[in-house]
Amino acid sequence: MKLILPLNNMMLQAGYKSAMYEKEWGWKHYGVDATNPSSRTIYGMGEGVVVAAGQDGETLTGPNSRLGNVVVILYKDVELADGTKRDLACRMYHLEEIYVKAGNDVNEKTMIGRYGTTGANTTGAHLHIEFDTDTKFPTLAPGVSIGKGKVINTAAEYARAGGVADSTIDPAKVW
Repeated sequence: MKLILPLNNMMLQAGYKSAMYEKEWGWKHYGVDATNPSSRTIYGMGEGVVVAAGQDGETLTGPNSRLGNVVVILYKDVELADGTKRDLACRMYHLEEIYVKAGNDVNEKTMIGRYGTTGANTTGAHLHIEFDTDTKFPTLAPGVSIGKGKVINTAAEYARAGGVADSTIDPAKVW
């Protein structure tokens, strides 16, 4: 299956592992940041299953908010741009509203939620999207602090996995 974009009329604001992003913020960017000027509605990218959804930090905004509202979806047998197929985990951060919960099946017509400005380090409404080839531990993300999250990089999941490795892939290789 080929995945489609999660936003209609999607515009990119920050790229995958961009040197400019790292220079500006001081850390690597393991996904892309996207917006749509006319609608903040996020859709499923194909047939998948929600493996996690919820508020990642103690609060939705401010320094203790971490990634804000997040959704993690597992997509199986995704056809990549080079023609190979892989199972992928997709992590999305900074949602204003979440319309799905863990265990829900999704497809390209499923409204996942609406993006916003939840989470620390957001300078405006956008959707952070990252793809990971590690589908055994889909809620582990490189570059995110360990043990303080309610969804991403929880202490229990980190201990179970024995660490976090960068197994993300460039979204340009997915879409």
